[in-house]
Amino acid sequence: MNMPPVSHKHAGVPLRSSTGLRPFAHLQRGFSLIELMVAMTIGLFLLGAVALVYTTTKTGFVHANNTVRMAEDANFALDMISRDVRMASFAGCIGSSVVKTGTPTAVYSNYVPGIILPVAGTDDKTHPFSSTVAEEFGTIFSARNAVFGFDKNNTAALTALGTSTAYTKSTDYPMLYVAGGSSQAVQLSTVMDATTTSTTSPLAITSDPYKWAADTGKSTYFIVSDCNNAELFRASAVSSSAISHLTPKNTATTFVNLYKSDALVMPLTTSVYFLATSTKSKTPSLYRRYFNGNSANFEEIAPNVEAIDFQYGENTTNNATGDPTYLADTYRTTAATVTDWSRVVSVRIGLILSSEDDGLAPETSKAVPWTNATDFAATSDHRLRRAYSTTVSIRNRMGL
Repeated sequence: MNMPPVSHKHAGVPLRSSTGLRPFAHLQRGFSLIELMVAMTIGLFLLGAVALVYTTTKTGFVHANNTVRMAEDANFALDMISRDVRMASFAGCIGSSVVKTGTPTAVYSNYVPGIILPVAGTDDKTHPFSSTVAEEFGTIFSARNAVFGFDKNNTAALTALGTSTAYTKSTDYPMLYVAGGSSQAVQLSTVMDATTTSTTSPLAITSDPYKWAADTGKSTYFIVSDCNNAELFRASAVSSSAISHLTPKNTATTFVNLYKSDALVMPLTTSVYFLATSTKSKTPSLYRRYFNGNSANFEEIAPNVEAIDFQYGENTTNNATGDPTYLADTYRTTAATVTDWSRVVSVRIGLILSSEDDGLAPETSKAVPWTNATDFAATSDHRLRRAYSTTVSIRNRMGL
């Protein structure tokens, strides 16, 4: 029986050579130790370069992000204070009429002599201060307290502002108080009483868009104003169509002037700006006590505000006719050096803000440019710090 020839091939297995090795096996070599070390060294350099790029990019992003956030917070804070300062002493369209008491230089404001100014009493005040804190606060609202500053560590003012479990007020920086009629005004719908020309009639309004009726009480203060007169009064009742009134000076319901349908009525609003540190934060914030015409609320305006400065532009000269020039002749660096608050026509506002994140570049001392002093000393906490400032004219005292 014939057998098939024996094959030296097996499925997928090449023939072996006479040496017993498969073909090309001598070419299948690994890396030497030196080659591995060189490759690892090059890899480490590449990884280091990538890590450096990543770290630099991340640091730059954190730095830019903190800078932008500080700028946004500062702009918001300065805009908030500026709007209140600009509207200080506002009482409608009567402009900047001069009130002269005794001598031409005594007092000027946007009020004509007919305005009624309240005296101290048992009614709730629009501000927490009283004549015991400063003489100008013997009345609720006047030319002498529409803008008013308190220097740092003013114990009486800090005490009058009250305490809170949510924050601790700073004693190292000044406070600023401003007051004026709100921009949320409503026009009267008719004359107070066209038949009897009575000044005791309620003020008829077209509507109640700002919900005064739901938020009013016996301590709600309003200003009624036309282009000739303005008066401050306390509302005894408010509805969607009328505001009944009491004069804060006494219990009478009589206005000095008769207001017609061209008059506006608006709440008297006040703000107190100060620095305080929240119990949940390590850095101070800018706070505001805001009185909306009926009740006061404390609110945090901007975080990480570590320093604040105010300077007050005072008009000290008169023109040839004896009237104020409405120009800031000098800037008072402290509230104590202001000679007449009714003649403060502008306010400089300076802020020092710190970054939210630490671990950044160490900072040297910082100061608002016009203070000529260090507002914040050098620190090793590695937080960024920037200075921001603005100067605001009190529109209602500049003849505008």
